[in-house]
Amino acid sequence: MARHQQPRSRYTAYDGGPDPLAPPVDIAEALDSIGEDVMAGYSPERAMREFLRRGGRDQAGLDELARRVAERRRELTQQNNLDGATYNAIAAQAQSDPAFAARVSALAAPG
Repeated sequence: MARHQQPRSRYTAYDGGPDPLAPPVDIAEALDSIGEDVMAGYSPERAMREFLRRGGRDQAGLDELARRVAERRRELTQQNNLDGATYNAIAAQAQSDPAFAARVSALAAPG
């Protein structure tokens, strides 16, 4: 006899945050910014790198994201009383051991 199986996934109502279906970048804004940099003498490749570094009106750039990561790392280091040597040892192990890296990521995830 065949048994009725429970579905493996459950769907819930969208609970906020960025629109998952929104385009990742405002294309017009990106082209304007890149075009201005090219007209100022940058190569197209450098102009693209600069746009990604600076970000757009409604999107953080790489500089801002790096700042947030550094700030979060400082917070976690202070919360968990990790000195530099301990943090570096954990980071080195996480880079060489994928299973350990997954456990560290799970512990660092909010919620």
